[in-house]
Amino acid sequence: MFVKLMNDKLFMTLFGDPENIFAIEYFLECYRNLKKGSLKGKIHLAFEKTLQRKNIESKTNRCDIVIVEDDVVTNIEAYTQFGKNEMFKSGVYVCNLGDFFLSKMEKYKTIKKIVQINIVEKLSDAILEKQCESALTVFPLTEMLEIVIIRLDMLDKVDYNHGERTKDYVTFLKYLKAENKEERISFEKKGRIYQKMNEKILSIIRAELNPNDFDHDSWCEKFAEKRGIAIGENKLI
Repeated sequence: MFVKLMNDKLFMTLFGDPENIFAIEYFLECYRNLKKGSLKGKIHLAFEKTLQRKNIESKTNRCDIVIVEDDVVTNIEAYTQFGKNEMFKSGVYVCNLGDFFLSKMEKYKTIKKIVQINIVEKLSDAILEKQCESALTVFPLTEMLEIVIIRLDMLDKVDYNHGERTKDYVTFLKYLKAENKEERISFEKKGRIYQKMNEKILSIIRAELNPNDFDHDSWCEKFAEKRGIAIGENKLI
């Protein structure tokens, strides 16, 4: 069975698991053009439960993969489609994270830098398309809050290999958008890191007894069926 890595559940399961933190470390090293291994042991992952507001039991700062470092907090998300609504959501995420990591009575200027990185297969909004004509677009909301959009559909149209963007960074992004099993396996020739990630992906998929767990349409159908049964049972009571 092949599941695209940009599938939301697979992406979060792979990169959001502390056991696989090597993958997030490697991505950030490529993205920031750092020496490989320089982030080893220097980042940790925060989860939805740990970000829950103590005074609001029913709501949380819903963030997929939150990476905490000494001076910056990064939230990473994968999108097959990204439009204005998702852009607004990113703004909310950034502000919520900023609020969470600001202690009581602490001055706002002491906040850690908050970065929302959206890795996007395709933009679904014409206006946003004009604003994101390059493969990497940074929207600084303030000096300490920013939203980043990385467009995978621009990989073959833009020269990524100039300035700070390296070949390793490009290779990693191309790996994310692999369209079939053979293409994903071919990346193993480019480094041990891809073999390790492929091994983890296989173990994740094998652990899911129902392949439809990765199928959003199937999930929606199952949810609607369960909801319909529940409604019907309530009417019978």
